[in-house]
Amino acid sequence: MKKSEELEKLCPPPKPSEIAGLSLTATTAMVSGRYINGQVMTVAMWDDKKNPLIVWRFFGDYWTGVRRNKETYLPALRIENVCNELNRHSIPVTKEDDTKIRAYFCNVNYARIEDVIRYGQWQSNEKKKARREELREHGLKYWMSREPEEPKDFEQRIRRANSDIMLLWVGVETEIEVDTAGAHKIKVQKCHCDVCGADFKDYGPKWYAHKESVKCPKCGEELTVQLVRYGAKKKNTSRVFLFGQQSADGYWLKAYNVWFDYTSKRCTLDVTKREVYLLGPNIHYGYNYDWHGDYYYPVMRTTFAPESLFVGSMYTALIGADEKLVDELDDFMDMDYGGPFSKKNRKKYSLTSKLLLWRRTRQMPMAESLIKTGWGESLLRVLETRRGDIQQQINFRSKTYYGVFGLNRAELNAVGEKDFNKVCNAKKWKGQGVAITPENMKQLAEVLSDYTLINLCEKYGARPTLKYLRQVSRRSGAANGEVKRQIAYDWEDYIRMAKKVGVDLKVESNRYPLQLARRHNEMMAVIREKDAAASAERRREMAVSLDKKFGVAKVMKRIRKLYEYKDERYSIIVPADVFDIVKDSTFLGHCVANTNRYYERISSEESYIVFLRQTDKPNRPWYTLEIEPGGTIRQKRSYSNEQYSDLQEAVPFLKEWQQVVQKRMDEKERKLAVESKEKRNKEFEELTVNGNIIHTGRYAGKLLVDELMKDLMEAAATA
Repeated sequence: MKKSEELEKLCPPPKPSEIAGLSLTATTAMVSGRYINGQVMTVAMWDDKKNPLIVWRFFGDYWTGVRRNKETYLPALRIENVCNELNRHSIPVTKEDDTKIRAYFCNVNYARIEDVIRYGQWQSNEKKKARREELREHGLKYWMSREPEEPKDFEQRIRRANSDIMLLWVGVETEIEVDTAGAHKIKVQKCHCDVCGADFKDYGPKWYAHKESVKCPKCGEELTVQLVRYGAKKKNTSRVFLFGQQSADGYWLKAYNVWFDYTSKRCTLDVTKREVYLLGPNIHYGYNYDWHGDYYYPVMRTTFAPESLFVGSMYTALIGADEKLVDELDDFMDMDYGGPFSKKNRKKYSLTSKLLLWRRTRQMPMAESLIKTGWGESLLRVLETRRGDIQQQINFRSKTYYGVFGLNRAELNAVGEKDFNKVCNAKKWKGQGVAITPENMKQLAEVLSDYTLINLCEKYGARPTLKYLRQVSRRSGAANGEVKRQIAYDWEDYIRMAKKVGVDLKVESNRYPLQLARRHNEMMAVIREKDAAASAERRREMAVSLDKKFGVAKVMKRIRKLYEYKDERYSIIVPADVFDIVKDSTFLGHCVANTNRYYERISSEESYIVFLRQTDKPNRPWYTLEIEPGGTIRQKRSYSNEQYSDLQEAVPFLKEWQQVVQKRMDEKERKLAVESKEKRNKEFEELTVNGNIIHTGRYAGKLLVDELMKDLMEAAATA
């Protein structure tokens, strides 16, 4: 019998409630069993039903429960979750039952009985948490006592690692000394080196220039000269310093926050230890800052990722590493690899990448074998790029070498390159029934990673699909049965378009067309035609909507007799509605269809849109004209919003047409012409004041008003 079953058997049955509605009852008893010995308590929640809504059974900090619907999932049985479901913050309970529950949990601190029961349900977790904290605190004290102290030259190492911000302080005042022979006087300049800390006098005629880069004659470090007359403009700065120490426990990798202060005209350091990693046992602890007490206190961390020390960001200080750190870490990690992998790839990979590989491979039984057999680089790429798809297919926890790959020796040799990505691709083809042989891998070399093709092979069959692609590839010049990447892409594209068009791909001749290139182009033409038809339909719907809004068709019907005119060569045609204007603008590629401005002008009869076309080609767009009432032409635009030399030949016709329009005009049209001219002149004045510039096309950079005035062709009024 399990402990939960024994508790349910020994606990007293729930006591019915005397309170109407939602309420709690409690019953206690002394019991004795294999696991349960002592006082137990049954708490029930009632809701005017024959059976309780929930029953809880407690034995110390151990408890179980069950809902009326037989639900026994502990999170669903916690009283705070039950109260949230019922939307109740307090549940009635008799004074007697309240006393029993509080006495059982020895808790009178909470005012509400629900909080007392919640305290009882969480006691077990709190004890486990306290135990974990105790073990963590014990481990922290133990490892802190094992941590080696910093060497005597620790500060010197920090200074050498950060020599790029160290200074050679040079006094401006020079002393004149007599040389030992007493023959002549020599200049002496007082200096102080921030790296070695040496104070010395520099003899000789050469002066150090401010901000010059020189080598310290004492330690040989390259430093920037700082004349003490000026002091340091940057009074202080901070960096992270990484330091390592080898011990019997493993390799201690430590991070320090270092504050460099230059206010005393020499660099002083304020060093604070922040993070400590012990590589080997994989221990990590650090120091948190107490803002109230203004001090740092040690904390055992739950994470272990030493590579994160080397990952900087715009919010962190720059990193300086001890000069011995890289060599020592490489040596330490290579002990686990069983060979010089880290040192061998020092120039190829950063220390961050190598630490990541080292940490992750310690969890892999076959890590040493993989690295020794040349899979280290591919493994590192998988871990660095977090390729979860590859890690799901490759069993890195396998205890056998070939179990890692899921392929036998012959299949792995057939893959060729030591690349986990190619192994995964080969396994996908194997799942489609393709034998992993050198011949097949060579044939699939160009499409091995083509997941779309793999999916299509799964749907239509790998054998007929690959046979078809090999045949098409051979006809295009491929040798040895290879499947060409472009052929596969064309076939995939053909299948996609065929589905869109509605071709029955269950028919083999449709699925595997004899002339792939021709069928591919045919499908493309059909798709384009359908897209063009759909686009035209959308434009028509948009035009109908605009016509209703602005009443363009009504205006065009009124002015047709006034403005339509033709001779043997040219014609002026008035469009029927917005759709005619949109078609003309789309064909010529100018801006009329891209704005409602022209429709607004037509609606107010400030200006109209008409077409200039060749009489023998009345349906072919040529020029679109914006005209005012009376025939004044504001704009003349053809392909790409431009004007071409052929327009000059039509100018006499346009002038003739203007004269004809002037004779046809009635009183209403003359009045509209006057109003339109006034509006146009006002608009030109505003453009002149604002200085609007054209930003695109060959007129870019020119004033808009200048180009509009050049385009203007006013109609001469007739008597």
